[in-house]
Amino acid sequence: MVLAGGLGTRVREITNDEIPKVLLPVLGKPFLYYKLASLWEMGVTSTTVLTGQLGHLVDDYIQTNPIAGMHITTVHDGPKLLGTAGAIARSLDHLPTSFWVTYGDSYVTADLSAAESRAIELKVSAVMTVYRNRDRIQPSNVSVIDDFIVRYEKGAPPGTFEWIDYGLMFLPKSAFKGIPTSSKSDLSFVLMSLLASKQLIGFEALHRFWDIGTSDALRDTERHFQSWHIL
Repeated sequence: MVLAGGLGTRVREITNDEIPKVLLPVLGKPFLYYKLASLWEMGVTSTTVLTGQLGHLVDDYIQTNPIAGMHITTVHDGPKLLGTAGAIARSLDHLPTSFWVTYGDSYVTADLSAAESRAIELKVSAVMTVYRNRDRIQPSNVSVIDDFIVRYEKGAPPGTFEWIDYGLMFLPKSAFKGIPTSSKSDLSFVLMSLLASKQLIGFEALHRFWDIGTSDALRDTERHFQSWHIL
């Protein structure tokens, strides 16, 4: 599940509300190109992109730029944005018992099979990939003790947390039971519930994430892709 329904308010000076954030150009290609390519490289063969405002443009891009070996569908929020959890809850009928969720505006890579195996080993239902950030890229927001996520909080003072939510989460369908599909609901509610029931572990991602959430981040990501010859 690729969460791509955000309004992109922090990059509005670039999008001008004319394109979704995930279609912002990076080295001449929409960022969604890199996002889907990274999923394919991690072994993903079936992807649902959850869209919001201007979602028809995402539809058009996916239909005209298929990825061999990957089945891609889109689901629209509708006239009222449902938030990250609400959008997923609305799509539950089409989802397996457990599934991966990722943010559409970040480029991330991790060993998904190893993360799932660790969850089975520890007899838990959910995984949050985490990066040892120490407030370097963005404010950190996660505490991990003996594999388990023990605290998840945004907006804490600098130095509070060592880890950051990396943007790849393995979640059970059951965690979305009761999430409304007619009003806005954030994914953090689901994560906090899993944390409280000791069903959420952290799995370390070894490579930093790159995102397009702000104009500065977009420039940094473009420079990184250019130096990496990702084309």
